[in-house]
Order: sequence, then structure tokens, then C-alpha cells
Amino acid sequence: MLKASMYFAYGRDARTGLQSKTTFEAILAGERTSTTRFAVWPGSERYRVLKVGDTIRFFEDREMRGRHVDVVVTELPRDIDLARCSQADLASWSACEGWSETAGRSYGRRYGLGLQVRYKVAR
Repeated sequence: MLKASMYFAYGRDARTGLQSKTTFEAILAGERTSTTRFAVWPGSERYRVLKVGDTIRFFEDREMRGRHVDVVVTELPRDIDLARCSQADLASWSACEGWSETAGRSYGRRYGLGLQVRYKVAR
């Protein structure tokens, strides 16, 4: 099982209509159904090997000791270039991630190619 932290606050970069304040809350509320990891981030390659049905345990805190939620991968990880993708792809990404489209373009310019993993909360 892959373990990772999911503690980021959306702040002003939240997509319109998002009720959750943090990425962890958004998973629990069903407002976040994917994560994007950028190649320049340490540990991002461990997401590339995920398969449909694999479990990821996301922790609410950076130290990965507190509250957590398990999610199940629903699609094979896919590359996404947020700096250059179509507006439709960016809108789809935003709907799954909770971040605004503007934030997505900015992340793409700042971090380069990303890997998106879609999931659902394990029941």
C-alpha cells in the first residue's frame, strides 16, 4: 500500500463551488477524486507503477501519523501537461482535484509534466 500525506489548504486557489478547505477534507467529502504528482517532486515515480485496484493511504498530516483515509485507484495513472493541455482537460482536472483551473496552469508552468491518479474512497 502506498502511503502519502494530503494536508494542503486550498485557500484562494480552490475551484469555484468547492466546500472543503483542505485536500484531505475534500477526499472525505467526495470533492476530490484524483491526485497529481509532478516529476520534479521527490517520490513521484512511485505513483507511476500503480494499477487499478491498488490502495493509497492518504494522511491528514505531513508526518503521516494522524487521521487517514484509504482510496482505491480507479484508472491507470496518466501523464498530464497542465501548462499546455486543452481547456476541457484542464476543467476535468480541476473538477477532480479541487484546485482552480488558474492554479492548474500555474502548477504546470512551475513544475512541468505531472502524473494524475484517479481514485475513489475505499468502503
